[in-house]
Amino acid sequence: MIKPKYLINLMVGNILKTRNPLGVRDSSINTWWHGITKRDGEWMVFTGLLYQLTPYLNKIVSYLERFDESRFQSLFPVLNKLPSSLLNFLIFRAPKKEKEETEKILKSIYLLLSKNIDAFYKPESDIYSGIMLYDMGCYDEFEAHVNYVTSKLKSAGIRKLVTIDPHTAYALSVLYPKYGNFDFEVRHYLEILSEEQSYIPKLSFSLGNTLHSIHDSCYLSRYLDLSECPRIILERIGIEYEEVKNSKKNTFCCGGPLETFFPKISNEIARRRVGEFGGKKIITLCPICLATLRRAGGDVRDIASFYDVV
Repeated sequence: MIKPKYLINLMVGNILKTRNPLGVRDSSINTWWHGITKRDGEWMVFTGLLYQLTPYLNKIVSYLERFDESRFQSLFPVLNKLPSSLLNFLIFRAPKKEKEETEKILKSIYLLLSKNIDAFYKPESDIYSGIMLYDMGCYDEFEAHVNYVTSKLKSAGIRKLVTIDPHTAYALSVLYPKYGNFDFEVRHYLEILSEEQSYIPKLSFSLGNTLHSIHDSCYLSRYLDLSECPRIILERIGIEYEEVKNSKKNTFCCGGPLETFFPKISNEIARRRVGEFGGKKIITLCPICLATLRRAGGDVRDIASFYDVV
């Protein structure tokens, strides 16, 4: 187990310093939007930076596994004192392939949304949701972060938000109104694409006899009741899938929420979940689920990788 005080102090310090848990500038990790987005419209695509952060967080977990039960955990406070540029170079250099995959996912979601709604993107208004603060029980810090994000969005004149990952969707839809004066209209992008009138292109390439199954996100299925949305979308795209035993509201956690403090236990949970799919290719709806199940040996793709728009 990683001692909670070390990671909590590190994460809180980073979020207070740079507004994201890595302690690096948002501009250094958020580059997918160059050349394809517009800055004004009706619906602001609010990524919450979780897809962008995940390749780096995945790298961090590999380090945490080495620190688990190690006496070197006491070195964690030193990380908060390193310059962000040095920290990025030494620790958080994500594999190029993972970053490219993430950027393609983000572009696919944005471009498909743009065919259905008046979508736009302002990178300076796209801020990490702070969900880790809530998950770690840092409620005062989370409330302060909610107020910061709310103020930035209101000052930019933004009123409608489309989220793209389950954690950010839950934070903005459920938690933000409880912790601040947050009165924005919020929808998850899968809701929009699953509507009857929405445009989704059929898959232009064959998947052969490949068997797929959906890994439902806990937040989307249990707390936001959106488990039917990805199924509607896959059927329209033309992808056949089989349900696993633990699906929809009875989904089995990927283990991701535990990976910070209990990386080995997290991996064991993910390994068991991968085993439930019996060798089928796994379709995920969340960047954390994608990284966690893949790290445990699963053959995993994000649902957005099937959107034939990029």
